[in-house]
Amino acid sequence: SAIYFAKMGARRVYAYEPNPVNYAYLLKNVELNSVSDSVSPRHCGISREKLKLIVPHVLGGGGSMHIDAKESTAYDVPTLEPGKLFEDDEIVSLLKVDCKGCEREIFTHCLPEIRKKVRHIIVQVDRSDAAQRAELVARLVGAGFRLDKSDEVYRMLYFSNQAI
Repeated sequence: SAIYFAKMGARRVYAYEPNPVNYAYLLKNVELNSVSDSVSPRHCGISREKLKLIVPHVLGGGGSMHIDAKESTAYDVPTLEPGKLFEDDEIVSLLKVDCKGCEREIFTHCLPEIRKKVRHIIVQVDRSDAAQRAELVARLVGAGFRLDKSDEVYRMLYFSNQAI
């Protein structure tokens, strides 16, 4: 996503990637696509707690973390507290969230800052957790965002900030 948004003209893209394998690919893709002026890769997860990431030895392109621990490696993941995502005063055009479970933490601890600084949000959600999805929609709509679109194929929710 970071490369796409940079190529589409985004002035600044912050890409947070906790998986060390994926982070190495991100760095290489930034270099190959000549977008280092606009993409800022960061090797970390977003959490208030220390994280341990289980990564399969053989990557098949899927995003599932339901894997056999014997065929995996555990990594301690550097983290950034959710409240530190928006430390500067700049308005953020788009926040894309695809974090497989940390949505609640981000939208609980950062919502006041997000409401003041973010124009649009795209969130990839777990198709099987209807209750969490409904809670997320209610939280963002309650904070002044409008649900513009719900894409069931790609499991994406698109929101616009009504205050900015």
